[in-house]
Amino acid sequence: DVAIQTADMHLRRLWGEHELTGRRLYLSVWNLTDVWDATKDQRFGAEAAQRVSRMLRLQFEQGGTLALDRYGYAQIYASQGLSRYYSVTGDADVRQALVRQARFVRDVPPLNHWMESYFSSIHSLAIGYELTGEPSFLAETRKRVAEMRTDPLPRPIDDPSWTQQALF
Repeated sequence: DVAIQTADMHLRRLWGEHELTGRRLYLSVWNLTDVWDATKDQRFGAEAAQRVSRMLRLQFEQGGTLALDRYGYAQIYASQGLSRYYSVTGDADVRQALVRQARFVRDVPPLNHWMESYFSSIHSLAIGYELTGEPSFLAETRKRVAEMRTDPLPRPIDDPSWTQQALF
């Protein structure tokens, strides 16, 4: 019910043109596609298609990336939304856009917003590997995931003697 209400909100475009940029655009594609797939309501499919078309056009205007630098941490929203749309439609242009995105974030690692953008790009690399089998995507995915590893805790996390301060 909440997903449908959110998709209905996107149809109304409450934020005007601002809704069609950055994370609002990327997240709306994901939401609209999921709701369209679940309900088969063509209004949601048509709106998702318009927004996907905009994302693909913007990818060229933005030098090959789906996500604006300002919203680099939103890499995952763009790749999740488009990959979900691709899974429903099989649209060849969307597939190409996902592969372009994977190549872009592999070759130009997003490092704005500290490491958040860098890690947010892992999904694009994984999708690129899934769609092409290019070993460089898998290698770069492994490299970025390795950066997320932490040292093991000295005792199990569910040990009742832990405090928030001690964990910090």
